[in-house]
Amino acid sequence: MTEGLLQEIPLVEVIQLIAINAATGNLELVPLFPATQPRERMPIGHLAFREGKPHAAFLADRAREHAVENMFLWEAGFFTFTSCEPQDLPPPNLTVDTPTLIFRGIKRQEDWARVRELVPTIHMALVAATPTGTVLPPESVTPEGRILSLCDGQTTLATIADRIGMGRLRCRETAARLLREGFAAQMPPGAGEKLARAIAQSAYPMLGVAAELFCDDALRGAGFPPERLPQITTLSVAAVAQVVQAMEAGVAQVLGPERGAQLAEKLRLDLGIAAYPAKAHN
Repeated sequence: MTEGLLQEIPLVEVIQLIAINAATGNLELVPLFPATQPRERMPIGHLAFREGKPHAAFLADRAREHAVENMFLWEAGFFTFTSCEPQDLPPPNLTVDTPTLIFRGIKRQEDWARVRELVPTIHMALVAATPTGTVLPPESVTPEGRILSLCDGQTTLATIADRIGMGRLRCRETAARLLREGFAAQMPPGAGEKLARAIAQSAYPMLGVAAELFCDDALRGAGFPPERLPQITTLSVAAVAQVVQAMEAGVAQVLGPERGAQLAEKLRLDLGIAAYPAKAHN
């Protein structure tokens, strides 16, 4: 086992295999990204092992256990393990053993799954609310307050994240807290947002957190800018089929035509358009 796909061999199993073999070397992790995304924005994770034990971890500006926890969130992408001599390893920065590292990674995945249930896409529109007997977080002081100040029922979380310079993952996690605590309420989703939710959910097993990026590209390619999703109230079957075909093309560029076709077939079944000719709109 030197390389593969995380969606086929999850990170937990990769780490366990390295531990069983008492291997020394560097595990490089690259999440799935659509081919249209700038390569310089692609994060690359490094997890070093010494005789099968966690040794060091780095991911952009993160390090230690926090870096590994974020790598667990990808759930889809490419991994490569390269053996090396102990003296060639980077300085150690991990102090936990393999079971603890795996436990923390799985917990991060579970926390993210709960966020996805409340905030299934970054293109949701929220409206600020004030629970009885509570005080809204101060605007411009906390992340919660900055987000709430822009929750007008029309502006998507994606737009809010861009305006305040917050990462989209962190924005979704913060929005989920606001929803749980009653400081925000979700606007009823229209046809556009429902489609994006359904595609992201259906594509998640193959694409992981990148499912939404691929969906955004497909929506744009079909003429439906993601930032306008809350305003899209109706979609024809032909339009949905066009988005699915765009998803197939985007995945084929990264994972090959076979996997692109597999995902398209699954999407057509999950979206209820399996009987619609796949190429009829061309």
